[in-house]
Amino acid sequence: MLPTWCLQGRVVVMSSTAPELKAALENRGFTVHTPEISELSKGGGYIRCTSLSLV
Repeated sequence: MLPTWCLQGRVVVMSSTAPELKAALENRGFTVHTPEISELSKGGGYIRCTSLSLV
């Protein structure tokens, strides 16, 4: 599973369902945010649905 967003080059917003990937990113100096999305998932959404693409 790949991170959804990488902001400002060193901040990643991703699902909490990939703890090994999160740890690997943090070991490489990234700040990782894993927001709670369980209610969104119930409606068929995913973490990507919470973001706005600017490019």
